[in-house]
Amino acid sequence: MKSLLLILALAAALIAPTHAQAEWANKNPSTSAAVRSITLSNGQMVGGRTRRQVEVWASGDGGANWKQIGTAAPSKPGVVYGDGSFLSDGGREVYCAFREHEGKEWRVIVCRSKDGGVTWAEDSVVARTTSGRFIGAPELWFSRNGDIQCYYDDEETPAKAGHPGSQWISMASRPRRANGKAWRASVVASRPLDEKRLSRDGMATVCNLSGKEMMLVCEGVDPDKPDVNCLFSIRSYNNGKTWDYASRRKFWAPVKSGVAFNAYCPTVVRIGDSLHVIFCTDDDFPAPSLDSAPPGKRNAHIKLIRTLDSFDTWGELETVDASRETMYTPGLIALPSHELISTIDLLSGGKQTVKFRKH
Repeated sequence: MKSLLLILALAAALIAPTHAQAEWANKNPSTSAAVRSITLSNGQMVGGRTRRQVEVWASGDGGANWKQIGTAAPSKPGVVYGDGSFLSDGGREVYCAFREHEGKEWRVIVCRSKDGGVTWAEDSVVARTTSGRFIGAPELWFSRNGDIQCYYDDEETPAKAGHPGSQWISMASRPRRANGKAWRASVVASRPLDEKRLSRDGMATVCNLSGKEMMLVCEGVDPDKPDVNCLFSIRSYNNGKTWDYASRRKFWAPVKSGVAFNAYCPTVVRIGDSLHVIFCTDDDFPAPSLDSAPPGKRNAHIKLIRTLDSFDTWGELETVDASRETMYTPGLIALPSHELISTIDLLSGGKQTVKFRKH
């Protein structure tokens, strides 16, 4: 009998999960806070909200309380803002990129603050299109070769290449301290290896891996199921100068009972030797939402997936927030206090929820 019990105990140990499910808790269940992109500057978390103007918000207590500290771009007649991205090296200098839409013109603009986000001046125009084709959703990044990079959604470049209807991720760069200077000609950072295949890559974020290697994570569509969103990754081996389209992988595409569900709006953060990607998904619901529906009409919970023993093996899915049926634009930042902070747009009255867990 004792031998049988010992065998059962050993078997249970072998099949038990190797990592316990992480527990997320509320810092603040409903507040006005930064949306999606957050950076650390001058001892605070700094991010923004885009409405009639590009507001700058900060928290000095780990995300529990937020206040508006500045305005990166004021209200302009006829101009619609969106997609704010923030970047700092931890000092008082902060960059903010965002899109402007006016008539048929779309622009990606960068502004800069020298006092932690309180006062701002326009720095430069990264990209512009007057065709009516979309550019936007910028992501700022400091590369290891001393450049500042700006990644953005781009319908113009694939259309000029003969593929209207597709959307790729483009990236412009310049030396980090070349403030106010022009950006280099953009390169395509994410598209299918066969550029003729339908692509709707968007909402890119990036991280450094080892040496000169980088990874970009974005949402996209499966060419064989173009009405469903999934998550893609792609790599660069020279600090983002060029990107390896053959490395582009669909790494998360939820399926239940043979039905494909949506995963979209990802943000990637590297913590030690693991990548953490937070995103929206409707795989907890009876049926997938239309991927063309506006965020407020899509069912969504917030989940996180991370790599296991390498940057190539994904697993360890966890639920960050399933308290509502509609949420959007989850942000993710790792603090020196070993806390992961996520702000999630509740799409209700301009409010966000702020979640945290230890890492």
